[in-house]
Amino acid sequence: HFTDSRRRQALIIDDSLFKREFSKKTELLARVFDHDKHLYFKGFRTLTLGWSDGNTFLPVRFALMSSGHPKNRVGSFKEFDHRTLAARRRAQAQRKMNDVALELVDATVNAGIKARYVLFDSWFTSPHMFAELLKRDRYGIGMLKKSKKVYFRYRGRQMDVKTLYDQLKRSKWPTKSHYLYSPIVTFDVDGQLMPVKL
Repeated sequence: HFTDSRRRQALIIDDSLFKREFSKKTELLARVFDHDKHLYFKGFRTLTLGWSDGNTFLPVRFALMSSGHPKNRVGSFKEFDHRTLAARRRAQAQRKMNDVALELVDATVNAGIKARYVLFDSWFTSPHMFAELLKRDRYGIGMLKKSKKVYFRYRGRQMDVKTLYDQLKRSKWPTKSHYLYSPIVTFDVDGQLMPVKL
């Protein structure tokens, strides 16, 4: 109620490395990859979801992430009654980070926090993520990865991000140094075509 109605409200998802280099017996301790240094460290990834109106940022929810692969886990794992909160937290820590990010979005929306947009970095961007947010009546915003594994349909042709932008550069559209092309493309998710603006 303290936010100007003209401001666009958004949820922001990000993860950060939580190092525990000297720990040996911490439960679910794992070898996690640091994307900045391109090295593995012992610790966790802290997945945080916050709310922002462009002026204020408030952290809302978080999840401490381990690894779903037993070979990457250093710490021991105790079995708990699956009905307890502790067991649910441990199970959550071993799931895929994109799936947990969607769970945080759902919990935040169910708590009454209103935001039509969800912002994230390129680590989270995938057709699946955009499609799941569209199902929730939310719009995902993030930089796409340069990947040969993900294809978008533009003007009847399937192409990856690099090929798409190479084609747009060769087009007759006027270009400016500060302008980025923003075409509408579609991608296939479970046999259904979903539109997205790049």
